Amino acid sequence: MSDPAPNALRRDVSPEPIPPAKHQPVAPVRPALRGAAADATERLARAVTVERLNAWYGEQHSIKDLTLSFAPNKATALIGPSGSGKSTVVRCINRMHEEIPGARAGGRVLIDDADVYGPGVDVVAVRRAIGMVFQKPNPFPTMSIFDNVASGLRLTSRKVGHDDVERALRGAGLWDEVKDRLAKPGIGLSGGQQQRLCIARALAVEPDVLLMDEPASALDPISTLKIEELVEELKRTVTIVIVTHNMQQAARVADDTAFLLDGELVEVGATERIFTNPSDSRTEEYVTGKFG
Repeated sequence: MSDPAPNALRRDVSPEPIPPAKHQPVAPVRPALRGAAADATERLARAVTVERLNAWYGEQHSIKDLTLSFAPNKATALIGPSGSGKSTVVRCINRMHEEIPGARAGGRVLIDDADVYGPGVDVVAVRRAIGMVFQKPNPFPTMSIFDNVASGLRLTSRKVGHDDVERALRGAGLWDEVKDRLAKPGIGLSGGQQQRLCIARALAVEPDVLLMDEPASALDPISTLKIEELVEELKRTVTIVIVTHNMQQAARVADDTAFLLDGELVEVGATERIFTNPSDSRTEEYVTGKFG
C-alpha cells in the first residue's frame, strides 16, 4: 500500500545518525486557517498521535506500549499518580527524553502524518513545532524580557522585530504587564509572570503543539488561574497536552483526559465523562482520591 501522504516522514529503525545535510523539517507546510474569513488569531493546529510508545530509563521500563491521540486545538490532560509516566510521555513527544543519559524510546509519535522519530528529522525542528513549558519557570537569567522571548526566533536565523516579541507576549497574556520594561531582566518578574514569559518564549516560534508539564504547580492561586485562562485562549492556535496532579485543574481546563497508571493507559475520554462516569474502576478510585 502506498503512503497516504507522500511527504510524511518514515520511522527510522536504524541507530545510525543521519547527516545534517539530509535533515528534513517536521512541518513543511502550516495548516490553513478555518475558512477564508477566519480570524487572524485563530488557526488549525495539528493532531498528535502516539503509537505503541515505549520508553526506558536504563533498565526501567517507564512507558509500556502506549497508544494515544491528542486532538488539534484541544487541551488534553494527562493524569495519574507520581511515577505513572505522565512527564515521560510529554518528553518523548518532543524528543527530550533521549537527552537523559541512559534513556531511550521506541514507537512512533506523529504530527499529523509526520513521524518525529523518522529518518532525517531535525530534532531542532521538532522542538520548534512542539513547544515545552516546564513545572518550574526557567527564564534565561542573564537575558532581558525581550531577549528571553526573542531567543528561540534567533536560533532559526530569523530577524527578530519588536512586533514578533509583542505578539508572543500578548499570546501569553503578559504584554500589558511588561511592555514598559522589556529591557529589564526576565528573572526579575514574579513566579507567575516568569511562567507566562516561558510560554511566550515557546509561542514566539509559532509551534503547532504546546506541552505543559505541571505548569502551575509552583504558583500561587491567582497566577494559577491566569495560566488556566491562558490555556483556554491558546487552544485557538495550538494543540495542548497538560500534565497535572490537580484533578480540579484538569476538570477546568481539559477537553479530554487520559489516565495513566504504571506507564500504561487505563482510559481516555471526554473530561466530563472521565470524572463523572469512568469506564474503569481504577480511574474512579483515582479521581475520587482513594489512591495516588
